[in-house]
Amino acid sequence: MILQGKEIDLISMEIGHSKGLMEAGQNRKIWEFMSKKPLKIEEFEDYITDSLNKNGCYPFTIITKNGTIIGSTQLRNHNIKHKTIEIITWINPLYWGKKINFEIKLLILEYCFNELGVLRVQYVVDENNISSQKSLLKIYALKEGVFRNFKFDSNGLYKKSFVYSHIKEEWAIVKQKIIKLIEN
Repeated sequence: MILQGKEIDLISMEIGHSKGLMEAGQNRKIWEFMSKKPLKIEEFEDYITDSLNKNGCYPFTIITKNGTIIGSTQLRNHNIKHKTIEIITWINPLYWGKKINFEIKLLILEYCFNELGVLRVQYVVDENNISSQKSLLKIYALKEGVFRNFKFDSNGLYKKSFVYSHIKEEWAIVKQKIIKLIEN
């Protein structure tokens, strides 16, 4: 499957994307707040295989129009009964703070609301991941609350995470605002 944008495409992830994802994901800053920290080709192959085999997971590779792989966005924890899903995205830091992130979110949110028919999309962000929190606020995600003692960090200490969301009832207005961000 391909979700086409102006600057990037989201393509269903496949094992053949391992090398490109590895090249895009070499900066350790990307993995600072993630549970998996792949850096070697074998680790990216495992990352892809795990994503492809996980129930309720739709992994996409983010590719620029010139064919450069710059990261991944995944839909996870798809609950068909309750019509909810979670988005997890990482991109090469060269693209942080750029309009490409708005386009990625626009494409994936369109897919969630219009193709999958979800009513709620959520994002769970580490308490210390300030740049992701700011990025979500820029795309008009609502900060809903805190998951206390949500996960362990690399030192074995509990950490909290914040939850943000978009809901179907607000999507038409939010979509127009994201389009304006891309155009300006």
